Amino acid sequence: MEELFMNRCEPCKSGAVRLNGDEINELLKMVSGWLVIEIESIARLQKEYTFKNFKQAIAFTNKIGEVAEYIKKLTGLPFSSARNKFAAIAAPDAIVGTHGALKQLAVSLMKIAKDVAISIGGASGGFELNVFKPMIISNFLQSARLLADSCRAFTENCVSLLDPGTMLATKS
Repeated sequence: MEELFMNRCEPCKSGAVRLNGDEINELLKMVSGWLVIEIESIARLQKEYTFKNFKQAIAFTNKIGEVAEYIKKLTGLPFSSARNKFAAIAAPDAIVGTHGALKQLAVSLMKIAKDVAISIGGASGGFELNVFKPMIISNFLQSARLLADSCRAFTENCVSLLDPGTMLATKS
């Protein structure tokens, strides 16, 4: 584990040598509980943490905060932990809203670019005004798949495990 910890990450870049399956399996032996899963043809690391009780889960969350502080000192980046970690984990509204605003900005800039193209090259004709539509559709489908996957995961990992009879009896 110490040997793995001392290695430094090299960001993925064009032409970077990729690990083969045997190399990945050797590295996985050095860390327990991690799996390589493939999502949309992209290999990703995943680890699931389980706790005996709420107190252990809180202690783990606090430890993550300590690690975040260490990363902040190590990198010098303006990185900070949310005041309310549960709200930050449960509701990523700010990043989702920002992502939506960036998409809207991209669409608006594309509209402006089309207007400029029309005014400059309108007389010559023959240029395609709908080249942005496939990108819009692709992003829409990606968002729809993400939402569907989230709903499926919520159903499988939460809703399907609930017992309405027990919940109603507990409530009354």
